[in-house]
Amino acid sequence: MSGSYDPALRSVLVPLGDDLRGLLGDDLVGLYLYGSVVVGGYDPGVSDLDLVAVTRRGVEQLDLAALDRVHHKVVARDPCWLDRLDIVYVAQSTVAGSIGQDSVAVISPGESFHVTGPASDWLQNWYLVRETGVALQGPPPADVLAPISRAQFLAAVRAYLDYLRGTQSLGYAVLSACRAFRTLNTGAPCSKQEGAGWVRDRMPNCAWLIDAALANRVSRGTGFDDVKTRSAARRFVELLSSQARTI
Repeated sequence: MSGSYDPALRSVLVPLGDDLRGLLGDDLVGLYLYGSVVVGGYDPGVSDLDLVAVTRRGVEQLDLAALDRVHHKVVARDPCWLDRLDIVYVAQSTVAGSIGQDSVAVISPGESFHVTGPASDWLQNWYLVRETGVALQGPPPADVLAPISRAQFLAAVRAYLDYLRGTQSLGYAVLSACRAFRTLNTGAPCSKQEGAGWVRDRMPNCAWLIDAALANRVSRGTGFDDVKTRSAARRFVELLSSQARTI
């Protein structure tokens, strides 16, 4: 392993990495940790575990049922990880060059393990893994993932902000929109909490909504269900998405 993260997470990361190596063998090129665990903003019991597994074969050739059993073992060992795993499986050939229409396999909060795509929709992830990721298995991420320009990354962030206009998880959408908006304005990735604080300072009239979204995050989805709050959330995400087009 390389890089830095909370050593308390070794109890979940080490057996997960060992299980994936045992199942995939040489097909596992690298396993990379990124997100709030690495760059800040991680809240025990609340934050997701963000990982990218790079495989030698395409995801359609992998034993997806066996991989999903590995995910279930994580929760069996520690139920606190229920609905908190965010793992993307992608072929080495997909991220080693020009990223196109290849599929990826994903397990994420609120979704069962499934194959989806195209891989280009995950451009933000590939960028963050390459620039900030910690290698749990395999070589450093910069040796596996091709460079992605800052302009490409910011274009992907802008597209993601536009995508958030359609999501039904409105507390999540508010905080993710804040993070995306700050990133577009500063050029630097940040945590949801940093983005929320940055936008809150600049849009004090929306402070109540941002605070409600932060409380919703800590409670993992409770609250944030009255008509006023949800309507305001939709307008807020629409506003940031509209303003982002001029940045």
